[in-house]
Order: sequence, then C-alpha cells, then structure tokens
Amino acid sequence: MMSTYVKFCGIRTPSDLNCAVAVGVDAIGLVLAPESVRTLSLQDAAALRNAAPLSLDIFLLVRNADAEFIRTALHLINPGIIQFHGNESVEFCRQFERPYCKALSSNEPDLHGQIRAYDDAEWIILDGHAPGAAGGSGIVGDWQIFSEYLGERGMLAGGLHAGNVADALRVSRATAVDVSSGIESEPGVKSPGRMAAFMQAVRSAHQEH
Repeated sequence: MMSTYVKFCGIRTPSDLNCAVAVGVDAIGLVLAPESVRTLSLQDAAALRNAAPLSLDIFLLVRNADAEFIRTALHLINPGIIQFHGNESVEFCRQFERPYCKALSSNEPDLHGQIRAYDDAEWIILDGHAPGAAGGSGIVGDWQIFSEYLGERGMLAGGLHAGNVADALRVSRATAVDVSSGIESEPGVKSPGRMAAFMQAVRSAHQEH
C-alpha cells in the first residue's frame, strides 16, 4: 500500500488531468502565475477544477498576486487549498480564511524561522530554487535539510523525477512529494510516460521498506 502523498503540479490540459487521475495521484496543482510556462487562465483553471474527481485535492498556485485577483480566483475555481509560491507574508496568506500551503526554498537563510512563522499552513513545500525565485525549475532541493526541519506537514519538491524520488524519500523521510518538471517532456508539457514512471518509482520505494 502506497502511503506517500503525491502532488502533480502544473497540470494544464484535460489529458494531463486524466493521466494524473489514472496513475493515482492524490493532488494536482493549477498554476496562476503569469511568468510560468505552466500558467492557466482563470477560465481554463476553472474548467480543469470542474472536471476533476471529488477525491482529488486541488491546489491553486499563485506567486505575489494581489488580494483582489486571488479572491476572484477563489470564487471562480474554489480550490481545496491555496499554494503561495512567492514572498507572501503570513498575514497575507491568512486573510483569505482558506487552507493554504507555503513554498519555501531549502536555501532560505532562516529556514527554521520561516517554517515556524507559517505555523498554521496545511503544508510547507520545501523546494530547491533560490530564495525569492520561482519554483518548477528542476533544481534539486536539500533532502537532508527536509528531514531535519520538517515533519508530517512537509512536502518535498525540487528536481524530483522517477530516477531519484526513491532516494529522496529515503534521505528526507518525507511523507509527501510535489513534482512538476520531472514529469515533463519539455517545460510545461506533461509526459504520460514520465507521470506513470514517477508513480511507479514511489510505489517501488515503499515496497523496498
């Protein structure tokens, strides 16, 4: 029985969604960050959200968006959780009165303090990008830091793919992983084969223990 919570981020098309569901992910991320190659219009994000099965957790990723835009997006899309991937303060994240997660870089100078600050976040996503930079870059995060700083509410991200996720789970002891570029054939284009291989690698990691 697989116990790792798996999120596929940057889902852009109905075929991406169908494949993610078919391979058995727990959650998908819909990106509303204009600078990302994986960004969606509000209408396309709403259509994907409406097509998703009720069992699938929906994360809505924003990065340094203004509050009015986020409120509009929440009204149209109604995600289960907001994912803040920029420099949003704790107060900013809390104002929407919705479950939220906060992405942090494993390279943050005061990572432990940052984790403590977002103490009411449903998840802390620990990524490998530089502080202040965007995620989804494929830069491998610090798996050892994850095991030292984060527990059950931590989600490991950053450069994960089918070839390294088993090692990442072993070193980090993470119970949740988030992948985007590692399941793509090119930036922004999801690969059904790589999506399936990633899930198989996670399952195999559990079978080894």
